[in-house]
Amino acid sequence: MSALHDLGCKAFLPIVFALTNQPWSVLKYGFQDNQWITNCTSSLGTNAQPALPALIQCLNHGDEWASGRAAMVLSHLKLAPGLVVESVAASLQHADAHVRLLTAAVLESQQAEPPLDPEVRTWLMLLDDPSPTVRTNATNILRALDDRALSNVLRAASALVR
Repeated sequence: MSALHDLGCKAFLPIVFALTNQPWSVLKYGFQDNQWITNCTSSLGTNAQPALPALIQCLNHGDEWASGRAAMVLSHLKLAPGLVVESVAASLQHADAHVRLLTAAVLESQQAEPPLDPEVRTWLMLLDDPSPTVRTNATNILRALDDRALSNVLRAASALVR
C-alpha cells in the first residue's frame, strides 16, 4: 500500500480495486491521507467510476472507520451528474443507522446550490429515521439551509404530504 500510495494519483484505482479482496484493511492502509484522496478523486474525474462498487461495499459494511472513509471518498467523487447519488441511494435503507447517516452526508456533498428537491427529500425522509442521531443531523442540515433553499424544502415537504 505504501509503495502504491507513493506513486501518486495513478495508484488510486489499483488501491480501490484491491478493496474487492480485503476492503476494510485496504481502506485503512490505503486511504489514510485525506489530501491525497481529495487530489486523486478531483484529478480522475469520470475515470474514477470503476471504483464505485468497491466503495459502496465498504460504505455498507457497517464498520465505523471503513464506512466513514468510504463515505469521505464518495463525497469527493464528482462523477457524471447523479452517478454517485444514484449508486449510494439504496444505502439509505441500510439497517445500520451509521451507514444511513453517512449515506445522507454523501448525498448532501453531491448536491448543487441551492439544494435540489431529491436531496432535500432525502434529508426530510431521515427526519423519521429510528435513530435519534440520524434525526438530529437531518434536522440540523435542514435548519442550515439558506433562504433560497427554503422554498425547495417547502416544496419537497408538500410533495411528501400528497
